[in-house]
Amino acid sequence: MLFQFLQMEHKKLLREEDWQLLRSLRMSTLKREKQRVEICFQLANHVVDTSILRSMADGLREYLVAKTSKEEDTDDYPQVEFEITALYFPNCRFLNGAEDLKLLALIVTLSSSIIRSLMLPGAFFNSLRNPAGLLGFQSFARQVLAPSSPLRSLDLTRVGIDSNCLASLCSALRYSSRLTKLSIGHTIRGAHMNSRLDWAWICLAVFHVDSGCELAHFDASGLQLPTYVVEILTAMLASPHPGRTVLLLQDGCLPEGEGCEECELPPNARLFVRLLDGAQAWTSPGASVAWPQLLPETLQPSDFEYEVMVRLTDWLCILIPGYGFGWVVRSAVRYHVSKPSHVKRRSGVRARSGLRSLTYCGLQEQSEGVVGLLRLLGSSLTSVVVPFCGLDSQALEIILSACPNLTSLNMTGNVMNDLSPLLCAIKKGRCHIESLGVFVECVNATIAAQLQELLLQPNSKCLQGLQLETTNTEADSNNSEKRIWTQIERALASSSLRCLHLSVPPADTYEAATSLITPLHGQILRFITPMRLKIAFLSVVEHASSPLLVSALDHMVLSNVFSFATTSATRRQINVRR
Repeated sequence: MLFQFLQMEHKKLLREEDWQLLRSLRMSTLKREKQRVEICFQLANHVVDTSILRSMADGLREYLVAKTSKEEDTDDYPQVEFEITALYFPNCRFLNGAEDLKLLALIVTLSSSIIRSLMLPGAFFNSLRNPAGLLGFQSFARQVLAPSSPLRSLDLTRVGIDSNCLASLCSALRYSSRLTKLSIGHTIRGAHMNSRLDWAWICLAVFHVDSGCELAHFDASGLQLPTYVVEILTAMLASPHPGRTVLLLQDGCLPEGEGCEECELPPNARLFVRLLDGAQAWTSPGASVAWPQLLPETLQPSDFEYEVMVRLTDWLCILIPGYGFGWVVRSAVRYHVSKPSHVKRRSGVRARSGLRSLTYCGLQEQSEGVVGLLRLLGSSLTSVVVPFCGLDSQALEIILSACPNLTSLNMTGNVMNDLSPLLCAIKKGRCHIESLGVFVECVNATIAAQLQELLLQPNSKCLQGLQLETTNTEADSNNSEKRIWTQIERALASSSLRCLHLSVPPADTYEAATSLITPLHGQILRFITPMRLKIAFLSVVEHASSPLLVSALDHMVLSNVFSFATTSATRRQINVRR
């Protein structure tokens, strides 16, 4: 029905008198232009049958063919062209994971398709971790991340993929993928998590300077980030051959046996090979195991150049886009070519410079890992979102020093008792943040004075948005609660701030803080659940001693139960804008 509507003759969309009115309002001297309307197809919280996706694919194919072959109208009616540019399936269930992923890839990559965004937050793909489901995901990644694909944004938040699926994504991204935004936040959990291997794959594809991907925005929330992982990433970024590290983390050791002696790769250079027609790839060298498995339908056309990760006497480990690592015999190589690595030529800048935005929401005890990661990547980052990572004022100082080009910083959920590092960076002109989010345990006289000085600094004129969260307001005999908020109100009146977000306790502080919205317009009241309460709730549900019936509950069910159960334990948030 949707595609039939989009193919309707434009004259039938409005009555004749309405078209006459539109024509009379148009200036005759202006050239008639076709108006483009972008459409986002959304299907939320549904069970998506394979027949629905197949119908979508057929309907979109017919619509694109009809739109391409349609002759240009010569009348004076305004021209409208509908373009489906985004697909949004939040919290949907796909019953046939392998087939549904293939159909999604088909929809995105249809000829003349301009679908730039595919959003699947909270989606569940049935049987994704069995062999058929994994093959379906590998085919999906290979198609939607190909250079010819129109896709620019992919959201896999809370989808529930494992390390094999992540290897599929990263092996495709390492080559010339045009994807600019990727979210895998909270998607690898529990027994399916191997933090060292997962971060190594991410480093190979997203962070390494030799990667051909164009990712500018990346969300890796939920992945464990201990300090030893940062050490692995540091070593990989300094090496022109980081694939060897990934292979060792994946298999534990290099293959052994006849013909499996390791040969060094060219120093400061990357090795690529083109294979003969009919060449085959294997899971491991034939001499290293009794029954190596053949990898059918994984190799690209014969003119594709594969990057060599490890070179043995008789075998080569190559990176196969959409699959991961595969082994080929050296006799199957048509020719090889060396390309210079950018690692040694870019002194002082180890990470890929194209990454602009990083989002990571981790655990309280992993603050050192977060700081170490930002030290590696910070020189190119303009936006950092690191809520609930256990960061403090000292970490804030390190982040501001490691990320000199920041324009947006969100550290809500990290308790700050001192904002002096931020104030010092602004005074010295080392900080040009336009959007800032901080969480303070209490708004006392010291914090109020720092906020006032921050807002009135001449170097802070670029600050347009402030998000301030607090759980308490501390007053003493010399500085009452009302006086504290009055100081902040005066500073706001003279600042360049255009957007203010306040999260305050629901008692007297709310009444004292409402005066800040006087020079602003608009008010949205929301309820925010304390993170500690949510963690406590989930820890009970997911505990090993919990009944199987409780621990097996769907995440959407848990979310609804949690929302109803904690309504009385919320605090109020005020979003206001000038």
